[in-house]
Amino acid sequence: FFPTCNGSANPTDPTAGTCSSTGRPVGDAKRIFRGIEFIARKQFSNTFWAQASYLYSSLRGNYSGAIREASGQTDPGINADYDYYQFTFNAYGDLELDRPHQARIDAVYNAPFGLSLGAQFYVRSGLPISRFGFFNNFYPDLLFLDQRGSNGRTPTDYDMNLSLGYNINIGPVTVTPQAYLYNVFNRQTVNSVDATFNPGGSFVTNPASPFYGQAGLEPGSDPSCPASASGPCPDNPDYRKANGRNNPRLLRVALKVTF
Repeated sequence: FFPTCNGSANPTDPTAGTCSSTGRPVGDAKRIFRGIEFIARKQFSNTFWAQASYLYSSLRGNYSGAIREASGQTDPGINADYDYYQFTFNAYGDLELDRPHQARIDAVYNAPFGLSLGAQFYVRSGLPISRFGFFNNFYPDLLFLDQRGSNGRTPTDYDMNLSLGYNINIGPVTVTPQAYLYNVFNRQTVNSVDATFNPGGSFVTNPASPFYGQAGLEPGSDPSCPASASGPCPDNPDYRKANGRNNPRLLRVALKVTF
């Protein structure tokens, strides 16, 4: 418990602007990873090695760590998670880096004549999506409008990386041209969406509405929110649109000299 004030700018919040000298309960910060991993590796010969792995895991809690992954805030020790007690509502759930399923295959082949080949393929679950709401003008997207991470996931992600090298011996010197091809399939999978529901501060203020007090536009109140809508609509035209993707295909070449 700690003394606090309600800084909400929600016009339907009857306690907005009021303070409590007795304090409000705030739970412990939790970040809990649980997982089980299966690994199979084989040295097929002196020149060929391979490994396959699968990880089944969960990452749950109400605190994503020194970096606030939900908003990208990098203020270790003073992130906004506990600036207001309302930020703890619905905050416990699937954390932003949770990927229940992750599998990968790695293989390396070193030919006797100096050629080396490497390959790595991975597939993993998408990241959980939350729905963020307006609190006030300084915190337009800090409220969890429903349980953290409960609004679906980004698409399943998979891709492959390749490497190639060749040793050329020139007297006491070994020259190795190298090439690395990253993201061979060039999928550029969506890894982030705009999850801010009502950054414009819209709330249903009609007491006769069944959605009174909820974040967003009231159905029928705006051309973008028809009366047939099943609930309030976002005032953010980019809500749930992609705002981040994996890197595109990349070719990197190098020359290594050893002696």
